[in-house]
Amino acid sequence: MKKILTAAMLSALLAVTAASPVDSYADNRKPLKEVIKPAFSLSDSRSMLLEKIVIGDSSTKLYFSVPNPQKLPDMEASIYLLADNGSRIPFEKAVVSDTKESVVLHFRALPRSSVTFSLIGCDKGWYGIRTDGKAYVPYVSTDNYPADEPLPQYSTPGDTAYICGNMIGFVPDMVASYFFSVQDLLTGLEEVNICKDNVNGDFQLKKPGLHNHAVYCVFSGDASGDFWFFPGHRTTVTVDLPIIMAKKFKLAGYENAGGGVVFGGEMGDLSQVLWDLTHMDWQTVVEYGLAKDITFSEFAELHWDTLQARQRCFMQNGRYNRRQKQLASLFAQKEYIRNIISYPSWLKSSLQRAGVGNVDSLYDVRMRDYTLVDGHAQEIAIFDKASNSALWLIRDASILPYAVANGITDNPVARWMMDFEYAQKMGRVIGKKPFADDAQEWDSVASPFMDKLRGYNDFISAQMARMEAEKGTDVNVCSVPADYEGNMMDYIASQYKGKIVLVDCWATWCGPCKMGIKQMKEYKAELAGKPVEFVYLTNESSPYEDWTDMIMDIAGSHYRLSEKEWNTLPSVTGIPRYFLLDAEGNIVMDVTGWGDESLGRFKKKIGKLLDGMKE
Repeated sequence: MKKILTAAMLSALLAVTAASPVDSYADNRKPLKEVIKPAFSLSDSRSMLLEKIVIGDSSTKLYFSVPNPQKLPDMEASIYLLADNGSRIPFEKAVVSDTKESVVLHFRALPRSSVTFSLIGCDKGWYGIRTDGKAYVPYVSTDNYPADEPLPQYSTPGDTAYICGNMIGFVPDMVASYFFSVQDLLTGLEEVNICKDNVNGDFQLKKPGLHNHAVYCVFSGDASGDFWFFPGHRTTVTVDLPIIMAKKFKLAGYENAGGGVVFGGEMGDLSQVLWDLTHMDWQTVVEYGLAKDITFSEFAELHWDTLQARQRCFMQNGRYNRRQKQLASLFAQKEYIRNIISYPSWLKSSLQRAGVGNVDSLYDVRMRDYTLVDGHAQEIAIFDKASNSALWLIRDASILPYAVANGITDNPVARWMMDFEYAQKMGRVIGKKPFADDAQEWDSVASPFMDKLRGYNDFISAQMARMEAEKGTDVNVCSVPADYEGNMMDYIASQYKGKIVLVDCWATWCGPCKMGIKQMKEYKAELAGKPVEFVYLTNESSPYEDWTDMIMDIAGSHYRLSEKEWNTLPSVTGIPRYFLLDAEGNIVMDVTGWGDESLGRFKKKIGKLLDGMKE
């Protein structure tokens, strides 16, 4: 396959001009079809504008104008046409005019029955084009959901949830069509099994367990949201990439085309409304600039009023059936509670963004009336004593503090969250030191979480045994005591008193981190026997099994920190991050990133500290 076009061409409805580029390779036979107004084409760079498509017996030609000849793509990426029957139409040649003001791309003949095709370019570029000039028809679900049934009680008919689907317009090996899966909230392990057909765009995701999960997904066009796993249910989803891109760039004729992600299956309508709601901006109901001027009670009332308005909007939405409207209303209530709980962090960041003089002082003033006790608490339907329907959207214990503060814990949702919170604490302890099989702590684990925690306990026990058997004498696997409440740098300093300590904050998936570790290896050998300690800190973003494999060959002391422990470090916003501590525990170097001169800088500074210890 020949090469062309580095930039992915994905962005705007193209203007059509009467003039056509000169085609020095044109034949004199009359084309089968000539399309002057393609329905749409999308281009990230707009460096080439599609003017005309000519479909003939022996070839298909795409005519482009180049608005800025100085920015003509450098012709490096493979392309082909993907017909609507799935066949690939090979690229033959590109003809660039002498003035570089026009380009003609030649392909082999397109099947006569084709109505749409995609122009594939680079690692993420494609066009979605109808060859008859009509608008591209978005995918529509054929599932018929009950129009007037209420949101059902939550139940788990099985312990595995499946999501199966297809991406329309999928490009094999295209990095812009992918999933980001979140770690399991109980174990910190990434357990979502993602299977993707690298030819047709089919995929399947499955998640074992007896409670809801979600995987965060990102597609071409920056479309993102949560796919929800409902235990015992199979959900289907079709991702319509051309529609996603058309909506992103606000192309004419696609205003009512939907969002491009369509769910099906028994609970597909619930998945659909939850996907839709993740695209709403729930965190900016109150403008940041108001933080210095309003009290917490005024902040909360603004949120409540907005909640009521949004609930009315949901109920009037003709696209949603009855149970979708009920779930949307519960979702709005949950976000109201989350915003009340997160008020302290919102206030601090808002004051900083507003540029006030003394952030801490004004923060203390504004926090004087902060409370989770809420006069509207009894109006929140999430905590209905007679129904567990809200569990369709509850997957963690994030809103439990609100329920406890308002004394509304005698309901299915609050009880589920208390069980989840206990199981989550168990998971954090297991990650540091597994429990015995007959430990009394197991007696308090609720059934939806028991199998997961037992399996995790066995996994960690096996991994620790393997590490102990395989690790070298210079590899130390460490953990922070469960009852330690201070910051990590103070803890590290207390553990290695009298030594120079290089603290390396890294991750198993970080290339520069691994480069720094590799280049430091020889220097560490030179320091053998000297009062220098190398301490490696990572967090739960490093999969446990990857971490245990990698540290076997990294001399030093290793900690895998919880999110809470990691957040006590001095503002680690990027990795690798290095802190060099002198023998008194003072930070004498603070470096982010690894470069060509990094090793030399560390050698020089550590050498000076060692010389100072001799004096």
